[in-house]
Amino acid sequence: MIEAFEFSAMSRSGEAATLVAFVQFDADAAPANGEADFLLGSIELFTWDGRAVKYDHGQLVSQDDSDTFTPKDDTILDLLAMQ
Repeated sequence: MIEAFEFSAMSRSGEAATLVAFVQFDADAAPANGEADFLLGSIELFTWDGRAVKYDHGQLVSQDDSDTFTPKDDTILDLLAMQ
């Protein structure tokens, strides 16, 4: 299952940016409670204008122009750190 999430960020130059995270959840082969459980899978990031973004040493970096982004909420960074 893939879910898309939008979150606000600030670019290194101080411009507001919207980032989109496509998060894959994989079915757990051995769920603990007998019900369907999901595990965190891959996360792909893009800017709203289509630039690919990677998570590199705790930073979100555009692969197109090396701009960095600071999210207004650390939730996405927490998810990326769990990968």
